[in-house]
Amino acid sequence: MRFLFLFFTTFLFAYELKINITNIKNNNGYIYISIYKNPSNFLDRKKAYKNIKLKTKKELSYLIDLDEGIYAISLFHDENNNNIIDRNFFHFPIEGYGFSTNPFLFGKPTFKDAEFPLKEDLNLYIDMNY
Repeated sequence: MRFLFLFFTTFLFAYELKINITNIKNNNGYIYISIYKNPSNFLDRKKAYKNIKLKTKKELSYLIDLDEGIYAISLFHDENNNNIIDRNFFHFPIEGYGFSTNPFLFGKPTFKDAEFPLKEDLNLYIDMNY
């Protein structure tokens, strides 16, 4: 009986998040998606709530079930398969990147800049920036 209760309550409070990634430059490499729940861990892939690695396609969507809460997403296009986002001499990214809510900022966004509430099924669009 206890298992049945846990099984049903898990599905009662999980919502479907569809992450749609737009403006992907090419099919090279992988797209890394990091989902964060804790603001103090934002942009630290090792401490992300979930990490997803997807083979790159010009149009890419990913479906995941998550509990209700406040989340933020970062992603990058690892075109050369070295598992990091490459940067130029001035430390600006030279591979594609994006964040939930598509904030327009100079510099790194904070969790607050990229946060969104998940309290129902959600279709989220994230633009890749190069």
